[in-house]
Amino acid sequence: MPEITQTDTRLLSQEIDGILKRIDIAREVICPKEKFVFKRYRRAMEERESSASTLSESNVIEMENDHASVEKDEVETKNQQESNIRSKYGGVLENMSDCTVEISSVGTILVNKTADDQLHYYNKPLPVVHESQSSSHANSESQQQQQSIITNESSSYLLQNLQNVTVLVHGSRPSLHLQLIQNCRIYVSEPTLGPVHVTDCHSSEIRCRCYQLRVHDSKDVKFSVWVRSGPIIEDCNGMVFDGNYYSDEVMKIGGCNGNDGVDGSSATDGVIGRNMFWDVKDFNWLRALRKSPNFVVITKKTSDVGNNEELSKEETFTKSYDDVAPKDDKLTILSEEEESEDEL
Repeated sequence: MPEITQTDTRLLSQEIDGILKRIDIAREVICPKEKFVFKRYRRAMEERESSASTLSESNVIEMENDHASVEKDEVETKNQQESNIRSKYGGVLENMSDCTVEISSVGTILVNKTADDQLHYYNKPLPVVHESQSSSHANSESQQQQQSIITNESSSYLLQNLQNVTVLVHGSRPSLHLQLIQNCRIYVSEPTLGPVHVTDCHSSEIRCRCYQLRVHDSKDVKFSVWVRSGPIIEDCNGMVFDGNYYSDEVMKIGGCNGNDGVDGSSATDGVIGRNMFWDVKDFNWLRALRKSPNFVVITKKTSDVGNNEELSKEETFTKSYDDVAPKDDKLTILSEEEESEDEL
């Protein structure tokens, strides 16, 4: 066998190295080498892949169960809130629109069964009924029983979420609450023994007699009221207060001579007390010498000449205050306002 020269040996070695490299490249392409991972990680991945379908189905079932439980909790919470409202108030009228509702003194609700004549009667000033001592003494026991029922807090009434509704409320109650009222007419035919709370009321008309009137977050509402203390408003605009819940007519029952008033007051004042509808307090208006622009007071003046026609007109707080304030106080207010105007 002939000997291979060094040159041939070097060339053969180069060819063999080239062939081996090409073999490695082909092996890498055909059968790539796996990346190094721990055995437990590989086992966990295999178990996860095998149980992926089972987990997805269980997750769907759990999500459905969670959704059902959430809906059940919401229903229970809503029912609990409604039951709390029912327990707090003796009656609730809510979620109604475009209808006429009449509520009796015992809580019976009649929808679209009130005659137009009856609504027209309660839409104007009511006469004051003045009973004699004999007739009132005969009904004292029944009145006391009714009073004990009325003074219970659970007999208060709530009107909420009403739109384009005319409501006629009968019966005396310890309090009346109005919430979320839009474009409604609410007539309360009998006195409310406590406060009337009005919240979020817009473009409506309310006629009532109460001990106190509180109005919050409302706009463009007309009140025809008889209140024992001055109305209170907060975060309101466009409020109109009129004191014509009662007319000057006093209906006498049982042969009573009535009361023509004291110190020049009307007969109505002598029978049921003084109406403080004009003494409006705006909690958002801190300037004592200036009338708040958020409300208007409508006063009625009886002319001294002619047939005693009543003239209704909108006046400023100073003019409304003139009817009840002493002359010295009026001059002081006017002079202080003039000084403030000069300063401005």
